[in-house]
Amino acid sequence: MGTSRPGRALLAAVALALGGAAGAGAATGSLQTSSTALWSSLQRRCGHVASILEPYRWPIKPFDRQHPVRGFFGDPRTFYAELGSESGPSTDGLFSFHNGVDIVAHAGTKVYSVLSGVVTRATVDEIVVRSGSRAFQYWHLTPKVSAGERVTGLRTVVGVVRPGPGHVHLTELRSGCVVNPLAPDHLTPYRDRTTPLVLAIEVRSREGNVLDVHRLRRPFELDALAEDFPSPAVPGLWHGMPVTPALIRWRLTGPDGAVVVRDRIAADFRTTIPANADFWDVYAADTHENFPEVPTMTESLERGRYIFRLTPPCDPLRLAPGTYTVTVWASDTGGNTGTLSRQLVVGGPRL
Repeated sequence: MGTSRPGRALLAAVALALGGAAGAGAATGSLQTSSTALWSSLQRRCGHVASILEPYRWPIKPFDRQHPVRGFFGDPRTFYAELGSESGPSTDGLFSFHNGVDIVAHAGTKVYSVLSGVVTRATVDEIVVRSGSRAFQYWHLTPKVSAGERVTGLRTVVGVVRPGPGHVHLTELRSGCVVNPLAPDHLTPYRDRTTPLVLAIEVRSREGNVLDVHRLRRPFELDALAEDFPSPAVPGLWHGMPVTPALIRWRLTGPDGAVVVRDRIAADFRTTIPANADFWDVYAADTHENFPEVPTMTESLERGRYIFRLTPPCDPLRLAPGTYTVTVWASDTGGNTGTLSRQLVVGGPRL
């Protein structure tokens, strides 16, 4: 279902907190609290289930070899109903977090159950196999099993990849939580040999327009453009297309070098994902997937843009004038990390 811009209650709470204090350090507590609430809540609910059961092999042959993955856990899935306007980018449409991984596989490839269990769903496109307290969803298949049938791990073919998608989508669920299959000791063997990149740090207005960072005098938000690349590289049309990093964190230091905002998480897909209703609290305007579904053919051929919301809109007048440094880190599930810093200048009274 569609989502809207960030929750107004959250933005109002931050604005109120900022409005009640002065000086460079006034933002520290409020920003730190608002940013981490979502991720700490998810970690409390789902973090404990990520390492309690045995690893599993790849669902296509060879089972003991790492296969290319063209869609990562947490990737944005975007369908824009209309283009942006002069007032800012459009956020009308359907937006969601990718809840699994897309493993490259040509049409007709046999897909096996990764663990033994019972088929609970078998439709034209989706197969679900439950194994104890967890379940696995396999999408884009022509089924070869029926609901209620018992299957054996790495021996039973649950379906074959349908013509068109070029991949099998694998979702892992444990105790009611969607879990990242690329987390350590889940889908194996898996080793990430690429390092995520932080491409840009942007200052934007509430409407989503990019602002000049040299003398800020209007409400703004901080966003970061970051991306990762699959390992091994994906062949064919999807070669060179980016995926989302698993972890985005950042820090703000003030004119005197003191930390104004301590290390703060902007996105954390290492274990699980938020509800789709939180999409615009994580991603910022202009975010879209690879080959996005948009109203014009030209834009539908674009590579993905993953823009992460570092802060909700805030008022630079609540920060003392001076030069601040924003540092952003992007990491994958293997711990590979890229970083970027950018300076911004908060000016005096509004012109």
